Amino acid sequence: MLLRELVLILLLLLPVAAVVFTFWRERKQRAAISLMPFDELRRRPAGESVRLKWEEARERINDWLLFLVITPFVFAVALTFQSRVAYFDIAFAFLSTAVMAAFIQGSFGPC
Repeated sequence: MLLRELVLILLLLLPVAAVVFTFWRERKQRAAISLMPFDELRRRPAGESVRLKWEEARERINDWLLFLVITPFVFAVALTFQSRVAYFDIAFAFLSTAVMAAFIQGSFGPC
């Protein structure tokens, strides 16, 4: 019973891991290519408007990420409490999570 729950949770968290990995990779790539061209500080640092947009997007995405992380657990618990789980139920839960992850990735990809 415990192994089945663990497998369901891990299966449903695959799309979540893909979204998190994509965000992490894009952030690491941006950090690798961004260098400050001047040593002295100006009144408004370079990229300030991008930083402000990033903060705004981060505030909007917090609710979506919470929803994205909780949904697979809800599906896994619902499937665990069923006496007999059909492959259709598992496929539906996985595809629902994958579609939601793709939607969130498309909505909040690069700023």
